[in-house]
Amino acid sequence: MIVTIEASLTGTFVPEFMGNKDLPTAEQIKVTHKRPSITTKEKLFPRQFNFDQSGQAQMSITVDRKKLIEELVTKIENCGYIADGIEIPIRTVKQLFDAPVEFDTLIEELYTHLNEIVNAKADEKN
Repeated sequence: MIVTIEASLTGTFVPEFMGNKDLPTAEQIKVTHKRPSITTKEKLFPRQFNFDQSGQAQMSITVDRKKLIEELVTKIENCGYIADGIEIPIRTVKQLFDAPVEFDTLIEELYTHLNEIVNAKADEKN
């Protein structure tokens, strides 16, 4: 028998940022992202081993939220801001990280969501 796990290669995330989920569906911020592979997870969360004075190995994992978001996000819809009377759209991760600091809440929410996906365990009842 072959072990099968149902998985999608892409996903869409609708953040709660600034009441986004209360907006009409057509106006909501939507973030399309790839589902990570094991190789992607290893690349995003490199393990480092250090040895203390007694020779005990200590493992640490470095987490870079920008790298995680850049690796997985493919599209951002219905997002932007107005600066000095000019509407500035946010469609890419670079534009999101270049946006005003008020968008850090959105970045943190997106990072949390993607981190959960990367570290998800398969439902063994599947």
